[in-house]
Amino acid sequence: MRLIIAQDAATGLAYLQEGKVLKMDRPMSQQHQYLLETNAYLAPEYIYTGRLSSKIDVWSYGIFLEELITGRVRTFVQENARSINVFLTQDLKESILRSQQKKVAEIAKKCLANDPKLRPNMSEVLKVVKEALELEMLNQQLPDAGKT
Repeated sequence: MRLIIAQDAATGLAYLQEGKVLKMDRPMSQQHQYLLETNAYLAPEYIYTGRLSSKIDVWSYGIFLEELITGRVRTFVQENARSINVFLTQDLKESILRSQQKKVAEIAKKCLANDPKLRPNMSEVLKVVKEALELEMLNQQLPDAGKT
């Protein structure tokens, strides 16, 4: 179910990015309060420069994926690439070895690259999430090895 949500969100962001849709999430008069509320979702370069780009959306999506994987919500900007490993619970650490979850964790790390140029575009992210979802669905269709 989580991967379906991740796929739907990635599909929407890819559509917006590729369709070159201009978006503004809040009136300028509300920007300050909004930044305080959503600091963890803001890419470092936006915090420092205030300039918008599609790579900022990729960062925010990476935070969203991290929260799906870890079950924990970020409340402030943390160290990017390493944080996904730090916040995994023991159960999730064990299950992360499954192929589809590993794929999602890796793309989340790429989305959280400090350098925006190193972040994938949303079409690439969507492709990986779709592949992970297909693996999960295939895995659910296979009988358990211990059952007869």
